[in-house]
Amino acid sequence: MPLMCIVMNPNTTSGDGKTNASEQLLLSGTGVSAQKCKLVGYQVVFRKNDSGVDSIIPSQIFVNLDFIGGSQLHVASGRRVGTNTDYQHIHAIPLATADGLVTTNFGLNPIEFNIGQRINKHINIEVTRYDDNPNSSNYGRLIPISTDTAAALTARYALPNDDPLQLVSGTVALQSLMLYFHYDFSSIF
Repeated sequence: MPLMCIVMNPNTTSGDGKTNASEQLLLSGTGVSAQKCKLVGYQVVFRKNDSGVDSIIPSQIFVNLDFIGGSQLHVASGRRVGTNTDYQHIHAIPLATADGLVTTNFGLNPIEFNIGQRINKHINIEVTRYDDNPNSSNYGRLIPISTDTAAALTARYALPNDDPLQLVSGTVALQSLMLYFHYDFSSIF
């Protein structure tokens, strides 16, 4: 059974509120011919700040892949903080993270997705996390994960609480993400 690995090493950002949490990746070869693919493992690596403050690791991240349709992923989420009816619709792969900077998880009893087509050479990926800043207007919602440098993370902690670029002390940035898929080779559909 062939293996497909998706590796995301986002370029770092300078703390200006921009992020590289969405990228287009390029598969080697001409793409993958598969009817189904099975997520069998993943690795998440976070970057911490320079300040020496203990890192606060998100308990999960959410990964959107363009070749996995939203109709296959249904994530129940709680109400947005301070509302009775505002729920966020999530159609992304939730990945649990450990309490350290590196999470490696294999043996997922594979989680299978129907592709029903060729996986194109160009793969669009987006990584999000819940906003943990209670002063943010997006508090409790999914936002693009930070890809800041360690120095930029440290500088953003020093901003006033009402600054939308301010981060909760200890927030980490995504350094890399690897997703491992098995698939049955299909030469012709």
